[in-house]
Amino acid sequence: MIGRRHAQLERLLSCRSWIELLLESWRQARQAGWEPAELALELQELLNWGASRVQLRLLVLRQLLAHVREVTAMCDAARRFQWAAGNKMTSDSCFYLTAAGARFFTRCQANVVPGDAGSATLAPQWKPGPRELWHGNQIVKRFRQPAHNQERILAAFQEQHWPLRIDDPLPGSAVEPKTRLRAAIRSLNSRQQRRLLRFWADGTGEGVGWEAVNNLRGPFPGQGPLHPR
Repeated sequence: MIGRRHAQLERLLSCRSWIELLLESWRQARQAGWEPAELALELQELLNWGASRVQLRLLVLRQLLAHVREVTAMCDAARRFQWAAGNKMTSDSCFYLTAAGARFFTRCQANVVPGDAGSATLAPQWKPGPRELWHGNQIVKRFRQPAHNQERILAAFQEQHWPLRIDDPLPGSAVEPKTRLRAAIRSLNSRQQRRLLRFWADGTGEGVGWEAVNNLRGPFPGQGPLHPR
């Protein structure tokens, strides 16, 4: 039992992104036989890990993430929550993955494991030598002309093993940073040989993310009722 708990703690501490943290919290709650709300993460904690309010609202809208307010009192033996009204976030806001969200991000997590272009994984891969972007065993984009900002973004994703979002990796210049980042993202999405990847701005002007086009298709299932212990 001690060994198993130690392994769970190691997995939790090895999380590289806020989405991994949400997914690991959901998994550990399930393994313990708890409701996911028991390990709901506070808003500030997710922001500290790199999430943005825009991203959280989008996931709540798509019913991949549950948004609740913690109302636990000092005398309570367990955490208590209320459903959050609307999309306003407060210091009491907490979040946890719905069952649909856990399924969705488990699939996404499989997509971000580094691998060779010919393997079964769907992880993107940036090859700086031939200046090619691959997704699985298919080429997405080949750069024949200098595209420094696009290539810096792809190199940063590759170096960090393709998390779903990274901070703006572009160095300072005379161009306004948000404008330059948006222009680079538009260029990444244009002239793809195969429309397999979409890059997106995180809404703050300070980060860029990616997703497989196939993951954007189809409706998202609804979430179940909240049953905090």
